[in-house]
Amino acid sequence: MADAPILKNLKLWIDNYSKAGAGDQRAVNDFFICESTEAINSLRVELHAVHQGKVPTEVLDVLVGKPRMLKHKTYQEWARMMLLWLGEASKS
Repeated sequence: MADAPILKNLKLWIDNYSKAGAGDQRAVNDFFICESTEAINSLRVELHAVHQGKVPTEVLDVLVGKPRMLKHKTYQEWARMMLLWLGEASKS
């Protein structure tokens, strides 16, 4: 776990946007509207790391939570959906 990337913006998203119960896609849109371009780009980088399997499952179990993984079958698939939603938000 010492080699796990720092997921500062993913933690920010989880703590401040996704806990309201509105769903991940809505939380991504809210993040996109409220946060800086730097934070959005950093979140993209972090999600790419998750999508590429570079973040240990144990870290994601704690940070993202198993319910999201179970809903999307893998954390990689969840991250792929998050990246798609970020792309859609940038087009709005």
